[in-house]
Amino acid sequence: MRTFALVKIIGLCLILALGLGIAGPGPWDGYPMSFENKGRVVTVNSQPKKVLTYGVPAAEIMAALGLSQFVVGQAYAGEGLLPEFEEALKGVPKIYAASQARRKITQGADFIIGRFKPDALELTWDWLPVYVLETKSLEEFYQQVRDLGRIFRIETQAEKVLTKLNESLARTTGVLKNYEPVKALVLDQREDGSYVAGGMDFESRLVNLAGGNNIFADQPGWSKVPAEEILARQPEAVVILAYGSVQPELRLADLKADPILSNLDAVAHDKILVLPFYTMESGIRSALAVDALARFFHPSLFNAPDPGP
Repeated sequence: MRTFALVKIIGLCLILALGLGIAGPGPWDGYPMSFENKGRVVTVNSQPKKVLTYGVPAAEIMAALGLSQFVVGQAYAGEGLLPEFEEALKGVPKIYAASQARRKITQGADFIIGRFKPDALELTWDWLPVYVLETKSLEEFYQQVRDLGRIFRIETQAEKVLTKLNESLARTTGVLKNYEPVKALVLDQREDGSYVAGGMDFESRLVNLAGGNNIFADQPGWSKVPAEEILARQPEAVVILAYGSVQPELRLADLKADPILSNLDAVAHDKILVLPFYTMESGIRSALAVDALARFFHPSLFNAPDPGP
């Protein structure tokens, strides 16, 4: 009898609890969620509403995912957004100084995304999630897009973006049949010397997909090398990265004026392509980069002339 009475009491308590709306928490919304990101663990406690992007690729990813309404600032975005994303991000303030970025954060930015090293920015607090967009492979980039899909609860849209990217890549790589890989150099000329992409860099992966062979694949990453070493390896094609407001013509002029690099066969035959540096970073335009490189390396396969610089 006592057992029966106890059961009745417990049942009555449950009914009262349900009636009062105190039966426990509602459906789990997925937060908090944590991600492995460049050797760190990033925890997101709720869906971000005010996002600060760093660099062109980050801004374009947000726009491609249909999340431009959450972007409150574009840091170091330059003027190079793809036309299809310009309208979506029109009116979003552009930021060119760390002090302006800090101001945005103190004004309520709740998520930062971009390519940089957070510990070097002096912008982060323990409570502010910072997601670094920097990868060494397309597979890693795809995972980062899927992470953003989870963070903003738009997993289906994230998969659509990746499907479109894959289809674009397949159209280009499908043309690359029965070819000899072109000996390629990815060059970043700076005031203190010549820097080249190594075999583990994302830029080198794009070169491989486009039918090229990085002549400095033996280097682990971006490295400063003597001009004499570049001349000794004689690339058949040179890809130059252009930064900021530097015009492609100036990059070409710098290369042709170099007392050593001007002797490259690729320079003599004008086998030079200048691309904005962010085109060669992991991002939405990776497929465009592969297509531009493939047409540059193997114009006859595409029945089209080399793309101009």
